[in-house]
Amino acid sequence: VADEQMKDSVIIFIKFCIVGALCTAIDAGVFYSVKDATGYRMAMILGFVLSLTVNYLLNIYWSFHSKPSVANAFGIIAAHCFNIFVVRMSLMYLFVDTIGLTDSIGYIPTLIISMVTNFFIFSFLANRF
Repeated sequence: VADEQMKDSVIIFIKFCIVGALCTAIDAGVFYSVKDATGYRMAMILGFVLSLTVNYLLNIYWSFHSKPSVANAFGIIAAHCFNIFVVRMSLMYLFVDTIGLTDSIGYIPTLIISMVTNFFIFSFLANRF
């Protein structure tokens, strides 16, 4: 029984990582595709909305074989909103507007740092909902 639970946990984790990688690619693809036309702030928001939608649906249905609920939707949306509006926007402001990096370069450490914070936020929320 313990071996079966461990195997299930590993499979869920692998699926979660695949979804995360796909959504990171979606986020970055949208950002780099539209940032020149919209500015980096709007590009971040557009990438965020699309990747959040895909992330939620794939993780609920594929990774966790669960059903959407108000509680899990609220938790995931709240975590993503904190990440985009507090963590990522602050870091982009720091890297681009304060330090003077280009938005293309500033996006890279911002994305890496936000992935780490997102992991901790999701780990915290996963035990709450």
